[in-house]
Amino acid sequence: MRLTTLILVLCFVVSFSYIVGCDGGKKPEGFPDVIPHSIVVKNNGSAEDKVAVALLPQGASGAWAVGGETIGDGRARLATFQGTYTQFGVPAGDYKVILTKSPKAPSELSEQEYIQMSLEEREANARKVGEELKNMPKIIPDVLTTASKTPLTITISKDSKETVVELNDYKN
Repeated sequence: MRLTTLILVLCFVVSFSYIVGCDGGKKPEGFPDVIPHSIVVKNNGSAEDKVAVALLPQGASGAWAVGGETIGDGRARLATFQGTYTQFGVPAGDYKVILTKSPKAPSELSEQEYIQMSLEEREANARKVGEELKNMPKIIPDVLTTASKTPLTITISKDSKETVVELNDYKN
């Protein structure tokens, strides 16, 4: 599974858990104990929302994944999930942090507008959006978007509750 797909799945599961408001399913055997932790993403000191956050464990393996998505205050409440089971918090350990955010092109349409278009209009709009996205500045520095490049690591322990990430610290 590609990392982008993993992050999208992570965000869906975490978002669904927020909506439902509870942990889902029976706790899987071997599921780790977790510690509440949040990541706050800032851009020039301002909160950055809708940033997907994935934590990749270092030196440990498990059938679980950790992530979340920032909301209006730039805070991502992190959750650990395995299958349909989700628990808010992060297992203790060292992690690489991956951040992604897709910019919104000015010509992007609502689902309702898109449905009402002909196939030709949809194709033309897709080309226009593609061109706009190529020319838009990236919100997240490239170095933070892949496991092989990211210098951002965190250690989760019972004493750590929050990590603040300032995107400017990672821009060239």
